[in-house]
Amino acid sequence: MARCVRSRENWFLLTAFSVGGTEILTLAVMMEQLKLDNSGVMSAMVYICSLIGVALMGLFGSTLLRALTGRSIGIGSGMGCAALCIIAINAGGIWAGLLLTGLISFLGALSSPNITSTLSQLLGADRARGMARYQSFSVAIAVGSPMIGAVMISLGLTSWALVLASVMHLVAVAPWLRITPPLHLQKAESTSFWRNASIGYQCIFSIRALALMTASRLLNNVLYVGLPVCLPLIIGAMRLTATEAAWTQASGISALRLGALCSGIVLALALSKKAVLARFLPMQAVACGLVAVAMLCVARDPMIVIAACGAAGLGQFAFRLSGTTFGPAVTPPHQLAHVILAGDTIVRFFSAAYGTTLVSIVAVTGQPALTLLCMGILTLPAPWLMRPAIRAYNQTMENPPISPDDPARPTLAARSDHSHPQRSKHSHDQRDA
Repeated sequence: MARCVRSRENWFLLTAFSVGGTEILTLAVMMEQLKLDNSGVMSAMVYICSLIGVALMGLFGSTLLRALTGRSIGIGSGMGCAALCIIAINAGGIWAGLLLTGLISFLGALSSPNITSTLSQLLGADRARGMARYQSFSVAIAVGSPMIGAVMISLGLTSWALVLASVMHLVAVAPWLRITPPLHLQKAESTSFWRNASIGYQCIFSIRALALMTASRLLNNVLYVGLPVCLPLIIGAMRLTATEAAWTQASGISALRLGALCSGIVLALALSKKAVLARFLPMQAVACGLVAVAMLCVARDPMIVIAACGAAGLGQFAFRLSGTTFGPAVTPPHQLAHVILAGDTIVRFFSAAYGTTLVSIVAVTGQPALTLLCMGILTLPAPWLMRPAIRAYNQTMENPPISPDDPARPTLAARSDHSHPQRSKHSHDQRDA
């Protein structure tokens, strides 16, 4: 059984190639925006459009998760993203780029919770190590893909870069042709569209631990959404040439991923030996994010910007891993994807509004890094809000399920929420972003 699960887990790593395809497309659009608008404002809007795309999927994605199988979602979203990369070859202009970014994020918003839910069910009690390994592999692809894309685009091979992005999405489809998810989502109990669409939201607001986790995500996104939104504005204020600005942007993105990769490697090793160390993840996320923003406040050349992005990557990985590790401890497996999607919708709508507001404030103050540092103070309570989910995770480690593939394995949703002794009919989980 263990060997079979490990084999499926290894094959499932190929789904991470979708991250590289999306990174290359987004980088191509951002570089085009920097050429058309050297202030960095429209480049910052690329990230905001991706947030809006994720948020819009969340409005009805839960119904799709109930109506479609995990395999059909994996294949359909991958093929759709591959097609968008090809369409981008002949699409030009600011608004076309923003639309393509929003669309690929729209499809990815359905694919990501499907991947996380399937992998979490496949790993069972070995979730912390397995998630760290998967995310490390995903981040490794995200580190290299922007640099490969930047080299190809700078050589005038933008079309071939987008072809490569399309191929990476097709590679991510391969595991779904072979792997049957160990658990399937429950069939809808009602044909009502709105009732099915609201399952994840009902779960989040009926279980205290998940509601607090969502609040923690919102606070962390003040840093981890604010940083990529402000990064083009910081680069634009440095008065670099278009080529220098594009390379600083690409290098900053890769440094962010490289920092996450280093964090992932260390955490994967540490958690494999002592899983209880996961309780420090929320604190690492906030501390590293604040250090990174403080570095950006003194940025005068590209190297400081790149170093700050690397420091942010250390915290960003901890931020994401804390959600995928602690969320399932308070969520029944069959509701995991619904809650991830609902949580993403709440967080992304907040993040899109926050990002737009942040750009407006920076337009007035003219100090993107200092403004972000002041806003970052709001993230200080975020680790404390994770404590109920951490306690539930610790109990899971002390009393692991009998079989990781057993759909009836016990969860700690009710035990982690003393204010709701009777578990809600619809439970759930959440991913970090």
